[in-house]
Amino acid sequence: MIIEKLRRDYYFSVFTFILVELLLILAFLFVAIAYEGMFSQGLIVLSIGTLGFWIVTVYKIKDRYKKFMNHQKFRVVTLENKINYPTYFKKSMVVPLFLIGKGYMCKKTVIPKTFISFIEGKLVYPIKELEELGEKNHYEILYIYKGYAALIQDESKKRYLIHMDNLEPI
Repeated sequence: MIIEKLRRDYYFSVFTFILVELLLILAFLFVAIAYEGMFSQGLIVLSIGTLGFWIVTVYKIKDRYKKFMNHQKFRVVTLENKINYPTYFKKSMVVPLFLIGKGYMCKKTVIPKTFISFIEGKLVYPIKELEELGEKNHYEILYIYKGYAALIQDESKKRYLIHMDNLEPI
């Protein structure tokens, strides 16, 4: 339910970008055909417009994600599904991630930097996964990675990792 809404917003933004980009290309073709000497100027305007609109689209996707996740409470239903990140691993390769910064490679999986508790030399320690349910079972999602892993925070500001299938909105 949560992931579906975020995916719909993402796909809507990408669809809007493609639609406006097609309109820009049609306008460029019209200018290129109507005014034969303005081909290079039209190409420059098209490339600047494309770059500017791409930046606006990326920031809009980030903003929708932040607004959706802002102060929403969730409840942990079960702890059956696990993320299976290691307790520590050697820092080897830093991978850039779209919209969210960077992550670290570990056994052919990417662990986002926001899931890292601390780094000691070349060893990287991810945040621990939630292992037991407490009396107060209300958490706030801080970050979702690829629709399956979430960084959550309880009322005492402790952070845990959890699989998204274990969460339910309140």
